[in-house]
Amino acid sequence: MRAYALTGIGIANLFEGDNDAAFAMLSEAAIHIAHYPVTIAALAVAAARRGDWGTARDALARLEEAGGTAADTLAIFQDPGLRAMILAELNGVQQRAAASAERR
Repeated sequence: MRAYALTGIGIANLFEGDNDAAFAMLSEAAIHIAHYPVTIAALAVAAARRGDWGTARDALARLEEAGGTAADTLAIFQDPGLRAMILAELNGVQQRAAASAERR
């Protein structure tokens, strides 16, 4: 149960722009619920915001392995505007992570 609470707190930190706190919370949550799509997607966003493309790529790979889709991940958010904002950011992370991998 604690890991789900950490996920919620981490997401709230993301919305507030506290990327370091979000990353810490989501990293801890991901240890315990490694294949929960909401946690993994939010971790990818938090890592990307910090410029940690290795972690962002790893999280995106875990999301894919878990069978998580953007629709699954975002279904938890009731507000359509919030869902659209998160989807846009997640899509941007995927594109930037792919570009970062190509440069390596």
